[in-house]
Order: sequence, then structure tokens, then C-alpha cells
Amino acid sequence: MFSQESVMKKRNAMINSMANHHSVTEDGFIFGDSILSPNSSYYINLPQVIRRCYFLDSDEINILVELYSWMNTEGIAQVEQGLIAIKTGIPLRTVKNKMTGKTNSLKSKGFISVSKKKRNNVYTIQKLDFNPYIILSEMAHAFAERNYYKGNLRSLEWEEVQVTEEIQDCKEMKESDSTAPNEICTLNWIIKGEQSITEWRKKFVECFSRTVADKGIYMKYVESMLSNPNQDYSQLCTMFWNDLYEGVVKYQLASK
Repeated sequence: MFSQESVMKKRNAMINSMANHHSVTEDGFIFGDSILSPNSSYYINLPQVIRRCYFLDSDEINILVELYSWMNTEGIAQVEQGLIAIKTGIPLRTVKNKMTGKTNSLKSKGFISVSKKKRNNVYTIQKLDFNPYIILSEMAHAFAERNYYKGNLRSLEWEEVQVTEEIQDCKEMKESDSTAPNEICTLNWIIKGEQSITEWRKKFVECFSRTVADKGIYMKYVESMLSNPNQDYSQLCTMFWNDLYEGVVKYQLASK
């Protein structure tokens, strides 16, 4: 019988030997120098814009987090997709699909590039400065913060008759001028009484989540930024906010 201590020593010796002499390829073959391991000497510096990006699903975010843990100082990560599946708990089929498969979503959205080194896939983490999904996501966050708080605070200040008049003014202004500021239309949401803040936020959360996930709204801006990255982003932001507001109103009306 082997003692637990002797078994652990043999195990560690085997792992050290493998780490010093071999590396495992994407499809399981062994070759060359050393097994690549995650950056364990320091905490992962993960951009918050990735964690909270509206246009990445949970699997894509988790895969990116894992890739960040493997990348070197040049932003390059060399790791098997099977190991990513084990580390993240995401099915291997999904990992392959997101990284190099049919949808190839992480590459098509500009978050990674994929190259080959011998039989390995090598992943390079792309810079986020001009990623349209990140830019639009941050614009959407600014829109959400502005409207989540702004409307319900107004609702506490007006009497019912004033609110009614303002709502009518809002409708008339939007009918006569489609470019009128969207802020005035938050009045459509106002409910007088102690529950106004709760009701406002509940409805906004429900409708905004559906709106920001609507490809019909955001994809045209992604395509616009890809085709013309040097355009006026302040104007694009205004247009995007207008579309977000119209989408929120549409879903709010549909939920009545």
C-alpha cells in the first residue's frame, strides 16, 4: 500500500516532468517544450466593459474571462478548447462554436483573432478601443442610467393636473417634431403616488432589457461603425438613444 504522501509526491513529480518537457495540442497530441498554464502570478485585469457588455451572452463572457487568464503580456493565449470547456463548465460544442465554429461569434464580434501554431489554435485578444459592440454597450449603459433615475424623480414633483398637461404637450411635440428630445416623453411613464418610483423602475427594467437585445435596433449601428469608424460618435449616440427610447416605449405599450 502506498501512503497518501507518497502518492502525492509521485503525482507532483509526474506533473512537473510533463510541464518541463511537453505541450498538449488542440486535439490531444503531445509535442515540444512545455504545457502552457494560466497567469497565476497575479490577478486577472479584466475590463469591466466586457463583463457588462449587453451584446455578449454569458457563455461568450465566461470564455473571454478564461482566455484573459491564459494570455501573456502581448495578449496571446494558447489553450485547448476542451480545457476551456472544463474550466468554465460550458459544453465543448458551445465553446468550439463560439470560438472557431459555425457562429464564430467572438471572432466575428472582434474580440479575438485566431491563428495556427503547428497544430494549435492561438488566440489573440483584440483591443477594445474601437469595438462597436463595446462602444454601443457603453452608450446603452449611459442611456439606462439617465432614464432609470431621471423620470421617476420628476414624477414626485408634479401635481396630477400638471402631469396630464405635460403628457399632452409631449405627444403634440413629438407629432410635430420627430427630433424632439426623448427626455420629455418619459412623462408617458409617470404614475402619481407613493408607488411611482417602484413602478417606473420595474417597467423600465423589463422593457429596456428587451430593447437592448433587439438586433433590429443595434445591428445597423454596428455595421455603420465598422464601415466608417471615424464618424461623429456624438451624433451616432443621439440616434442610438432615440431608437432605444422608441423601443422601450414600444415594449411598454405592448405590455399593457
